[in-house]
Amino acid sequence: GVDHGGPAMAEVARCGLGMLPLLRPLTLVLKQNLREQERHVPYEGGLSSYSVLLMVWCFLTTFPFTEDQAGEALAAVLQFYAEEFDPKTTAVTTTGFLPREEQDRHEHLVVRDPVLGGNTARSAFGFRQIQRNWGEAGAAV
Repeated sequence: GVDHGGPAMAEVARCGLGMLPLLRPLTLVLKQNLREQERHVPYEGGLSSYSVLLMVWCFLTTFPFTEDQAGEALAAVLQFYAEEFDPKTTAVTTTGFLPREEQDRHEHLVVRDPVLGGNTARSAFGFRQIQRNWGEAGAAV
């Protein structure tokens, strides 16, 4: 069958969770927010759990926070993706934010899979609404 990279992706996630103590709680809060906004189903324009994990990973790699700064980190990740992040010019990777490549010009959001190299957020056509929701949530934190 087709290799979807499941076991390797799970190992990557475990690695990130081991390196970044705030990765789990921030990812869970963002996933819950997406669920409440009905933006958690990728084929309906939302984001997969794996994409959210990779987005939080990229944020924490770029903007380090300590474990006792969880509240500040939550407000910052929401505010960053809502107001500062430009999905038209920037790709999300586990090593940081990078300029988007020409092959991604038609994508709404690019979240690079560290295992297979593809875009885990290919179907996130609702990302502008997600950004608005995260902006409202960040203002309330």
